[in-house]
Amino acid sequence: MNPTYIKAPMDAGKLTGKDMQELANRFVVYMKPFMGSFFLGSLAAILHGAVTGIQPYFIKIMMDDVLKKGDYEPLKWLLYAILGSALLKAVLMYVQGYWMIFAGQSAIKHIRNKVYAHIQSLPITFFEKWPAGQIMYRIITDTHQMTDTFTQNITVLISDFFVFVFAISAMFYTDWKLTLIAFLSSPIIAYIMYYFGSLIQKHVAKMQSKISDLNSLMQEHISGIKVIKAFCSEEFENKKFEEINENSFVAIMKSFQFKLTQVPLVELFGTMGIMVIVAFGAYLVKTRPDFTAGSFLSFVAFMLIATSPVNRFSSTYAEIRKGMVSAARVFELMDIQMEQEDSSATEELPEVKGNVEFKDVKFSYDGEHPILKGISFTANPGETVALVGPNGSGKTTLINLIPRFYNITGGDILIDGKSIKDIKLTSLRSHIGVVLQDTVLFSGTIKENIAYADPDTPMEKIIESAKIANAHDFIMELPEKYDTRLGMGGVGISGGQRQQIAIARTVLRNPRILILDEATSALDQKSEALVQEALERIMKNRTTFIIAHRLNTIQNADRIVVLKDGLLEETGKHNELMSHQGLYYNLYNANQKEVRN
Repeated sequence: MNPTYIKAPMDAGKLTGKDMQELANRFVVYMKPFMGSFFLGSLAAILHGAVTGIQPYFIKIMMDDVLKKGDYEPLKWLLYAILGSALLKAVLMYVQGYWMIFAGQSAIKHIRNKVYAHIQSLPITFFEKWPAGQIMYRIITDTHQMTDTFTQNITVLISDFFVFVFAISAMFYTDWKLTLIAFLSSPIIAYIMYYFGSLIQKHVAKMQSKISDLNSLMQEHISGIKVIKAFCSEEFENKKFEEINENSFVAIMKSFQFKLTQVPLVELFGTMGIMVIVAFGAYLVKTRPDFTAGSFLSFVAFMLIATSPVNRFSSTYAEIRKGMVSAARVFELMDIQMEQEDSSATEELPEVKGNVEFKDVKFSYDGEHPILKGISFTANPGETVALVGPNGSGKTTLINLIPRFYNITGGDILIDGKSIKDIKLTSLRSHIGVVLQDTVLFSGTIKENIAYADPDTPMEKIIESAKIANAHDFIMELPEKYDTRLGMGGVGISGGQRQQIAIARTVLRNPRILILDEATSALDQKSEALVQEALERIMKNRTTFIIAHRLNTIQNADRIVVLKDGLLEETGKHNELMSHQGLYYNLYNANQKEVRN
């Protein structure tokens, strides 16, 4: 199942003007709570640009009113004005920087919260298709890059725009003909920025994709380090990493190569324009009495001030294109449809007896290749139902349909006579407990892991749940007992102990329907005995579905459902199925032989 998008994702490497406008508009929605800070920073940027644009007048006054006329009386006030403007610029720079950084960092925090919350609402199929490194890169790096673009870089643009406007206005006021000549190189500079901006955008998209791949590989290798070492595959994995790292390096260098070519070219053509202006301005000073040396020098100063934003814009523009790529990647994530409730899913389940009925259940991951082809049976309240079958028969898929980790493509599942399609997801899942083979614990204390569903649970209930799960004794032997902190994934305790904590977590939730998917298959004999005893304790009076690797552990199940190729092959108790000598008989004997060996 591929992720379903609310709208078609943009090609991050080929963003059109319309695409960038849409991305900017979407970002503004997230910036609304912080617009006051943004406008304060923008106002400071405008005033900073105005002060910068006025300063060259001091040169004209110095040349024409002080040095040329020999009147040094105004010099004192001129120096005060220069010092005052410098102090004002310093204050405005601080105000601008502070409020823009505040707005930007607030937006980053806000957007990350929204993106993370959105990811939590996505269906299981999303996490099966998207590598964790890709997701993490978009939440952390792309979000930061996008926000920098729309705050800090936009602030620079605002400030530079007003500096440019004030400087150009002063140039026109001084001499409009000379100003028009100064614009001769502008079309060339604009084309250079547009051309290289498109190339930078294209290669930045490649660069970010490659870095995301690198993140995914690192995350995969760190989590699978035991397997890598067990198979002595360090050299193979190193080569794989080096290959992806090399691709990332090439993509990064390409993007910087275009950026490093763009900026010098812009400055080169800008300098050539200045040379023409200096030559023509010197000619005007010589031939026109009204065009004084002070006018010329102030004009050159205004022109240099106007040129600075243009040169800076070439670099800022490249960063904006880079930020737009990040924005496209972030909003692509946001446009993936959340886990959908049917429009009729409005019912709550205040209480559950535990009757679960499968009515001609069909399912396909891709809509073309059926995994389940019409499964029908009923689990009565309090019954233990074991699902058995060869690999690929559909056992795990079937139990994943009960809490609607996937949506049925045909037929129905009823809980106490109510279709799961009509029940709200949160209400449905609140009555279902799941214990998996791959135990998932989170960084934090043992107490926090057991009380995961309700952090405010009283300590006595946490201890009671741990005792039922056979976990209390080993917890009390730990240095910090229930306050012992676990590493990511439960590092610090054994596999059996992790499973016992997971069971305690499920016990505390007190579900009426229990799903055990290979819950003891990865444990040694001693740990399995403790966990199995705990499981049998919590299975009492609960409707339980079991998938077990060792078939001798399900002999006492009230019902054994045997699947083959997505169809129900046979069903009954252990003795009944063994007497039929059908598929279950063969699977059981093969399993016992495997256990003995």
